[in-house]
Amino acid sequence: MRDQERTSAKQQAHLKHRYGISLDEFNKMLADQEGRCAVCVEQRKLCVDHDHETGRVRGLLCRRCNLAMQALDTNLARALAYLDGSHGL
Repeated sequence: MRDQERTSAKQQAHLKHRYGISLDEFNKMLADQEGRCAVCVEQRKLCVDHDHETGRVRGLLCRRCNLAMQALDTNLARALAYLDGSHGL
């Protein structure tokens, strides 16, 4: 087996085990998003973003946006209130 085939098989197994999607589904999302992060629209290496409670795949994000979304996940309402100036401590 060639290195590229081995990598593809490994990636396919990872996507199916971790996110329940096929490599074809990943590639379709990648094409639908034109190879860009769904949040910052930069063309970077993308990873699968998913809801940690339900496992539902939301889309593809760059590492920076994925980490930011993860950090905001539980504090989003407070973060929006802060930006709006209506937060109270």
